[in-house]
Amino acid sequence: MKRILFLVIITLMVACKKDSKTTNEVITTPKELSAGVYRAALTVQDNKELPFVFEVAENKTITIANAEERITVNDVVVENDSVFIRMEVFDAVIKAKIDDQGNLKGTYLKAPKNHKVPFYAMKDVHFRYPRYADKHAPIAGKWEVTFSPGTPNEYKAIGMFKDSTNNIVTGTFLTETGDYRFLEGVLDNTNLKLSCFDGAHAFLFDGKVTKDSITSGMFYSGNHYKEPWVAVRNDAFELRDAEQLTFLKEGYEKLAFSFPDLDGNMISLEDSRFKDKAVIVQIM
Repeated sequence: MKRILFLVIITLMVACKKDSKTTNEVITTPKELSAGVYRAALTVQDNKELPFVFEVAENKTITIANAEERITVNDVVVENDSVFIRMEVFDAVIKAKIDDQGNLKGTYLKAPKNHKVPFYAMKDVHFRYPRYADKHAPIAGKWEVTFSPGTPNEYKAIGMFKDSTNNIVTGTFLTETGDYRFLEGVLDNTNLKLSCFDGAHAFLFDGKVTKDSITSGMFYSGNHYKEPWVAVRNDAFELRDAEQLTFLKEGYEKLAFSFPDLDGNMISLEDSRFKDKAVIVQIM
C-alpha cells in the first residue's frame, strides 16, 4: 500500500511539473508582413508625430515615398512575429512587432549614436496627414526663412514650396550647406505640416501660415534635436555666394596641413609625391 501511495504522489508531482512548464511557455505565433500601403510615424520631441508612407511588395521589398522621391529597401526580414527593416547605406534599422491586424510597432535605431525613436505603422492607410480642408491659401513660391531667429545660431535658408492637388504641399528648405530633403505635407487652414523620412533623415516642420509670413515654426530632427524658424515671402531673396563661404586665412596662398597616416607616417601637401600634380582635398 505504501509503495502504491508513493507512486501516485510521484505521478502527480511529475504531472504538475509538466503542466507548470506548459503554462509558462511563451508561444510565438508566426506573423506575415502583408503586401500593401502603410502609414508610418515616428514619435519625436513634444510628443509630435512625424509621418511617412511606405508600400510593401509581395517579395517584401519596401518603397518609401517622400513627395517625388522613392527609396527602395531590399533588406527586410520577418522572424516569427517580428520584422527587421535594415537600411544598410545609412546604418539604420526599424525593429517592430506585427500585431494580429497586421500593424507594426517598434523602434527606429540610427547609428553611430544609436538614436532610438518610437515607431508604428498602420496597414491600409494611404495618407501621410489627415486633411481637414479641401483647399488652402497659395503657399507656392519662394520664402526667406530664418532658423533659430534672434540667437547666436541664427542662419538663413530659402523655403521652396509647391501646391498640389488634395491640399498637399511639397518642397524643401535650401541652406548654404545643403537642403532638407524631399518634404511632403499639408496646409490645413493656417497649419503647415511637412515631413520626410529616408532612413537617415527624419525631419518634421510645422508652422502657422498667413498670406505673406510663417510664424511659430518648429523644426524637429528625429527625437534628439529641434529649433524654431520663421519665414516671409520674398521672391528676391538669395543665399550668400558659395565662393564667399570658405577662404584661406590671412598670410596663406594655398592649403597647408599635415597628418599621420595609418602607419604613423606624416603626410603633407609639400611631399614630393604631390609635386606638379592636381590634389583633391575633400573637407567634411
